[in-house]
Amino acid sequence: MIRAFLAVELSQELRAEVALVQQELKGKTEPGMNRNRHISWVQPAKIHFTIKFLGHMDEQFLDPLLGVVEQAIGSQPSVNVPLERLGAFPVRTVRVCCGLARRSIGSGEQRRREW
Repeated sequence: MIRAFLAVELSQELRAEVALVQQELKGKTEPGMNRNRHISWVQPAKIHFTIKFLGHMDEQFLDPLLGVVEQAIGSQPSVNVPLERLGAFPVRTVRVCCGLARRSIGSGEQRRREW
């Protein structure tokens, strides 16, 4: 069994920008942290945008699932999704996430979406 999720790989440029934000967060959080606490930072090469967490799956289902997903989205054009803010959500450990920006239809006005 593995923890499975659908995710989008980030471009190198966006991954580099997110890594800079991560470094800034490290600089602001680690100096004053209690020695009993530890933050595990994701390596920039592994940073991704999760679409859907699928849960624990038997590995035998991964190849068929990948085939279905590739068939469904293989010919779709890429899209640009603006990121606007940082947030966090606790699971067993706290996860930090980037929030998506949402534009209202017709006005071009930028709106924030809370996660």
